Amino acid sequence: MTRTTLIAMLSALGMLALILLQVRWLQQSAALISEQFEQKVSDALSTAILKLKDPSGVSHCEEGPDGCYILPPEKETELKCKLTSVLACYDLPTRFEFQIVNEQDTPMGDDSPYCCSLRYLDEKLEDKMVTIAFLDKPKYIIEKMGLMILFSGLILLLLSGLFIYINLALLRQKRATERNTDFFNNMAHEFKTPLTNILLATKMLKKRQKEEPFLEVIHKEGDRLKWQVERVLHLAKMEHGNYEMERKYFPLHPHIEQLLSSMYARLQEENAVVEVDVPADMQIYADPFHLSNSIRNLLDNALKYCSVPPIIKIAAKETQEGIVLQIADNGIGISKANQDFIFKKFQRVGNGDLHDHKGFGLGLAYVQKVMELHAGFIRIVSEINKGSRFDLVLPKKV
Repeated sequence: MTRTTLIAMLSALGMLALILLQVRWLQQSAALISEQFEQKVSDALSTAILKLKDPSGVSHCEEGPDGCYILPPEKETELKCKLTSVLACYDLPTRFEFQIVNEQDTPMGDDSPYCCSLRYLDEKLEDKMVTIAFLDKPKYIIEKMGLMILFSGLILLLLSGLFIYINLALLRQKRATERNTDFFNNMAHEFKTPLTNILLATKMLKKRQKEEPFLEVIHKEGDRLKWQVERVLHLAKMEHGNYEMERKYFPLHPHIEQLLSSMYARLQEENAVVEVDVPADMQIYADPFHLSNSIRNLLDNALKYCSVPPIIKIAAKETQEGIVLQIADNGIGISKANQDFIFKKFQRVGNGDLHDHKGFGLGLAYVQKVMELHAGFIRIVSEINKGSRFDLVLPKKV
């Protein structure tokens, strides 16, 4: 899974979570408004009945045909009028269905109408209940939540638009990056074949003309360019995501000695002194080819970024972290500010846009990628004018 795909998936999950939270928030707001509505209706019913009650204690009821007390029609109409007035004061809908029923006939359930006993109006009406049902309650709740729903919808539309725009931009950037990567890989492959032929031709010419300095320069620079091309190709394969290290156990000390032997001419040219402190019996579990290239990169930097004859120390030890391979030098050092980005591709420490040493800025990025594929890591300890030390930390066994 690529980083772009992961970002798109995480942002989609974030958007979904935001929508669910927004819906949940609206539901809770609707439930709260509904509770407030019910409380207002209960208060309005009580207020309307109390307003109808005569302070002098005169009865408002009369005896019905069955011998039970009832509320006269004119009083029932008056109660409805007072109830309409009180509901308006409480900012409640004034469209409602009004009815007076026996207490035992009062409907029960979630959808039952609101009710209040008439005993507060007259004790003789203790078995009578006034019920009220609203036809516009859903509309009332939606109207009360109008601004919430509007702003929630606008915010979700805005975030959805940004989500789509950002993901489309990431997709376009990914495609552009893939095109650039393909271009550089193809270009590197095209360079590799003529470079190999040039190196082969100069090698044959050197056998015939052993003391020709120009041939030596051509061979040396061609070999350096070939190494840069190889590094670009290897780094591209690693970043593709399907590259696997060919790890195995091998003795570290002979491996480093062989590497230093292959770099003998370069070390002599720079008057470099290399001190090796690696236990003779130390075994390491790694990819020999890429570990060699990683060490070569660090040695090459130690030679390039040094204003005095280089002194390089290579040491290895076994710690709780794993096998730690240390490469220290007496070079110009790297400031704390620059240490944060030197492992990124195409980043090099220099003076503005000027760089005193050749290179693409891929060496340390390559080393870091190799360590990651080994389930290890690289760290740096450095100070300006006091040299640098790079630690390659590899697990004892994956």
